[in-house]
Amino acid sequence: MPPQPSNLSFQTVLITGGAGGIGRALASHFIASGKKVIIAGRTASTLKTTAEEIGAAACYVLDTGATASIPPFIAKLVQEHPDLDCLINNAGVQRPLSVLDDPPAEFLAKADQELDINVRGPLHLELGLLPHFRAKGAATIVNVSSVLGSCRSA
Repeated sequence: MPPQPSNLSFQTVLITGGAGGIGRALASHFIASGKKVIIAGRTASTLKTTAEEIGAAACYVLDTGATASIPPFIAKLVQEHPDLDCLINNAGVQRPLSVLDDPPAEFLAKADQELDINVRGPLHLELGLLPHFRAKGAATIVNVSSVLGSCRSA
C-alpha cells in the first residue's frame, strides 16, 4: 500500500506497547503514512514477530515499570536512531484491584506496579528524552490512556 498523506510533522516514532492492540494499530498506521516506526514492549518474541509482520524499523524490549532500565534504553535508542522525534507512551496495564478483598500488602504491590508501568515509566521516558528532543528543535509526545473502573457497594 502506498504511503498515505499525513499532517503529522514527525518522521520517526517510538511506540511503547507497540506489539499489540492500540500500539500495533498505531504502528501500522504510521508505517502506512510513511513514518519510521520503532516499537518497544516487554516480550521479545512478540515484538520481533510484530516488527516483521508490520515492517517496523526496529524493536526493543522495554518494561516501562522498570524505571531503572529507562536511562540506558534511551541512550541506546537515540544513539541508534538519532532521527527519533516522536514518543507515543502507549504501554500500560489494567488489572482488577480490590481494596476490600485483597490483603493490604498484595493490593499495594499491585497498585505500585500499575503506577510504575502506567505513570512513572512514561514520565521517565518523557523526561529522559527531553534533551534529545530539545536538540532536535521540535518533537511530539503522545500519551495514550484508558480507564478501567467498577463500582462496588461495601
